[in-house]
This record gives sequence, C-alpha cells and structure tokens, in this order.
Amino acid sequence: MTKQQTGPRTRGVVQISGDMIGSTVIIIDNSGRRSAPGTCPVSVSSVLTVLDQLERDTRIRVLDFLDREFGTRMVKDLGEQQLTRAMLYVTAILKKNEIRKLRKADNETSR
Repeated sequence: MTKQQTGPRTRGVVQISGDMIGSTVIIIDNSGRRSAPGTCPVSVSSVLTVLDQLERDTRIRVLDFLDREFGTRMVKDLGEQQLTRAMLYVTAILKKNEIRKLRKADNETSR
C-alpha cells in the first residue's frame, strides 16, 4: 500500500508505504516552498529593484524598517513572507510619492 498526499493544506509531499506484514515507512518532504494560489513569490532581486527606485533618504528609512521588523537590513536574509511584506511596504511608499507628485503638479497648474 502506498499513499501520496499533496494539496493546498500540505507542505511538500507526504508518502506512506507499508505491506501486510506490518512494516511501514513514512517519508515527509517539507522542502517544497509554495505560495498562495494566484500569487507568485517575491524574489530578493525584485525587492532590490524596487528599492533602487527610491531616493537615498527614503531607502535608508526602508532599511531601518527591515532592521526593526525583521532584525536585519539585508534583503537577502529575508524569508518569503518577509520579502512580500517588504515589497508591500516599498510599493506603498512609491504610490504615496506618486500621489504627492501628482498633487504638486495639479497645484502648480491651477495657479
């Protein structure tokens, strides 16, 4: 008897093998990293690419955030969930900066 189980609630592969005599082997492989359905994992390089779009002072504040929240200023040391959170933080800053630029441009044209 062999049973393999994979699915949204399992992490990796669970394989159970046995026979009628009573010997059973259980193999659990948790090495597979899966992201939520419909999403793609955030990579270190994508976070660094977005960080490069920030001005120096803002980039330093992001690194301070990483140190405060995750105990490191190095993007390469972050796990998958931490990378996702860092990406969300940086993209929120970029959106906020874009809104400021649009408002400033709108104010200048309305004068």
